[in-house]
This record gives sequence, structure tokens and C-alpha cells, in this order.
Amino acid sequence: MGGVSRRSPGQDEQAIHTTVGKTGLLQFDFSLTFEERQNIQQYRNRLSVALHALDTDIDIVQGCKARYRHLAKHSDSSTQARRPVPDAQRLQDQFEWHLAELKAHKRAARSIIEHCSWTANLQEKILEYRNDETMQTHSQALRDLAAAQKTEAENMTRLTRQTAQDSKMLKALTVIATLYLPATLLG
Repeated sequence: MGGVSRRSPGQDEQAIHTTVGKTGLLQFDFSLTFEERQNIQQYRNRLSVALHALDTDIDIVQGCKARYRHLAKHSDSSTQARRPVPDAQRLQDQFEWHLAELKAHKRAARSIIEHCSWTANLQEKILEYRNDETMQTHSQALRDLAAAQKTEAENMTRLTRQTAQDSKMLKALTVIATLYLPATLLG
């Protein structure tokens, strides 16, 4: 499981201590990216490959153990001049020890895979929540922008009405000035 141990340290701690539901990141909060979620998935995949290799190793050791037991049994009952089987019990004990070690590694790998699944699910939920939080923030910003645009439109409408009224008043003043201006110039 050599390639498996290159996992990014502390991703489970990040997932556990990442806050949700609070605006802005706190001083001790962690950022969480989709890439980190992918890293956990890659780690799980490598562990699954290692778990498969452990299963294969267990099958091989069990096969060797059975074959050795068969050879030892036939060697003891045979009257032919075969090579004697050296210390059969010691080899059987070594097979048992190797099987126990491999099974312990298999249990550990399964436990780590379960932990990775838990961490990945938690990270996924955090990302979903933060995505929803961001969407709500953006939706609120859009609502605020729409309200500001509505206010601007109302102000523009009022300004247009006032300009039209001023224009009417200016026309009236122009007519009055046109009527009285020639009389003042003559007199």
C-alpha cells in the first residue's frame, strides 16, 4: 500500500472543522474546493486497488498453505525416497502469521475506505451547502439590483415628467417674450 499513503494530510480534519452557514470564512475555517473532493476520491480508488491486491495475496498464501499441507501429508505417508519436508509446523505457523497480517491490513484498508467515504460525503455536503449559500447570496444581490433599477426607472420617469413640464413652461415664456419683445424694441 505504498502509493496509498500519499494522501493529503488533514482533509478529514478540514471537513470536520469547516464551517457552514456563516458569512465569510472565520479565522480558523478551512476553504474547501472540488479538487480536494476529487483527491479523496482518488485516494479511495487507490485503496480499493490495494484492497484487491490484499485479497489476491490472501488467496495466494491460502493456496500455498493448502499446497504445502498437501505436500507435507503425502511426504509423511510416502515410502519413496523424497526430500523430507523441513519443519512443517514452523512453515504452517508462518503461513498463519502472514494470513493474519494480510487480513489485518485488509481490515485497516476497509476502515480507511469507510472513513474516506464519510469524509467525501461530508465534503460533498459542505460544497453543496456553500454552493446553495452562494446562490442565495447572488439571488439576493440580483433582487437588490432589480430594486435599484426599479428605483432608477421611477426617478427617470419623474425626471422625464418634470422635464416635459419645464419644456411647456419654457414654451410659454418664449411666447410671452416673443409678444412683448418687439413692443419694447419699438418704444
